[in-house]
Amino acid sequence: KNVLFETPQRFLLDLFRQFGFVKEFDLWKGAEGRSLGTGTVVYRFPDQAQAAIDNLNNAEVDGRRISVDYEGSGRKGKGAGGKGKGGGEAAGNPCRVFFKNVPFETPSDFMHDLFREYGRIASFEMTTGPDGRTKGCGVAQFRTPGEARAALNALNGAEVDGRPIVVEYEDLNKANVGAKGGKGASAPSAGKAGGKGGIRRVFFHNVLYETTAGFLMGKLFKQFGTVIALDLWKNADGQSRGMGTVEYAHPSEARAAVNGLQGVEVDGRPIHVDLEDPSKSPDAGAVAAYAPVRSKGNGKSKGKGGRYFPY
Repeated sequence: KNVLFETPQRFLLDLFRQFGFVKEFDLWKGAEGRSLGTGTVVYRFPDQAQAAIDNLNNAEVDGRRISVDYEGSGRKGKGAGGKGKGGGEAAGNPCRVFFKNVPFETPSDFMHDLFREYGRIASFEMTTGPDGRTKGCGVAQFRTPGEARAALNALNGAEVDGRPIVVEYEDLNKANVGAKGGKGASAPSAGKAGGKGGIRRVFFHNVLYETTAGFLMGKLFKQFGTVIALDLWKNADGQSRGMGTVEYAHPSEARAAVNGLQGVEVDGRPIHVDLEDPSKSPDAGAVAAYAPVRSKGNGKSKGKGGRYFPY
C-alpha cells in the first residue's frame, strides 16, 4: 500500500516478480478504474513472499515509500494514497465498515456515492435522529471483503466537507466511537446509567469553562435523543470544571451522541465524549466516583450545580 495512484500496474508487477514466481497480482481500483494505491500479491512459495517483504517494505517507488507486509497481519499503517490509517483486521463481518465524524450537513446520498466508488454496496445506513437529521455516522456493507478493505484504506482520514472522516471495520462487540482517534467503548457502568439495556449515560470533558449547560444541552446533546438530565460539574465557587455527564432515555441515543460528538470542536476546543465508566478517574477521560458540589451555577445553566433537567 501507499503506492502513488499514477504508478502503473505493469511496473508494480515487474517489481514484485524480481523476488519469485507471481501466481496472482491484484492492484485494487475504484469503480472508475483508477488505482487505489494498494493491492495484493500471491507468490508460489512462502520464502518468495518473505523476500519481497524484506526488500520492498519501506522502499521508495516513484518518490514515495511503499508498505509491504503479509496480508491480514493486523498492522496499522498509512492507507491508500497516504490519506489516513488502515483499520487492521475485521472483528465482525469483513464486508461491513463503520464511518463517523461526517459533518451533519453532508447528505446521505453523497456518502453512499462516495463508498460506491470502491465496490458494490449491499446495504447502506446513515444514522439519523427523530428529526431526520443525520448524526454523522453510519454503516456501509459491500459485496466482498476486498471492496470493504479498499474503501477503508482509501477513505479513512479522507477529508469530507472540510472534516477528516473515520472509516473502520464494524465491531459489534464495542461501540464504534472516537472520531479523530478517540477511545473505544468503556466498560459498562453500574447503576442507573447501565442496566440490561446498555449504558445510557455519557461522560464529556475538555469543555471551555465559559461554555454553559444550556448551550451544551440545546446545541449538542439534545440532537441525539431524549435527554433525561445533563450535569455540568462545578467547583464550590460555582465555576464550571469543563466536564460532566449526560443521561439519555435509551442506550442507542448515548452511543449516537458519542459517535457524533467525540472530537467535535466546541467554542474552539475539541470536546471528548465517551460512554460512562465509574471505575476511571476524570483525568483519564472517564467518570470518577465523584460527587459534584451543588451550587447555584452561573451563566445560562439551569438548576443547582449546573444540573440541567429538560422537563
